[in-house]
Amino acid sequence: MPPLAIDDKEIGRLTSGNAADLADEVGGLVARAKAATPSASDDLIGDMLIGAYCPIVARTSATPAQRWRLMRQFDRAVYRALGAAALPQGAEILADVPLPPAVYDRLRRQAETAGQPPGAFMATILSRAAGP
Repeated sequence: MPPLAIDDKEIGRLTSGNAADLADEVGGLVARAKAATPSASDDLIGDMLIGAYCPIVARTSATPAQRWRLMRQFDRAVYRALGAAALPQGAEILADVPLPPAVYDRLRRQAETAGQPPGAFMATILSRAAGP
């Protein structure tokens, strides 16, 4: 599988620790890897992306614990993106959206008032916002 070119801006977003930026970047990397090698299995693409990410994380000034967290976060994002690409029509995916604690608490209370679990309540809000 040919290596993917990753520029400095992408590297910054990949190592920022921001889950939303990471998910966006990883989604793009997965799409580029699949386009570059359509016959590659998801496992091969995942291994290739994680292998390419290791030296990127090693070059950061992060502590060993922070590097471990970055690797785990990247690993989850890669396999979530690969899994989402393989889902059948109508399947549900997990939306990873960072929220300030106060916003989450308000949503949780609103869900409780509506008699719904917080995840179901937020899914309803997002579905309405997305439209048909």
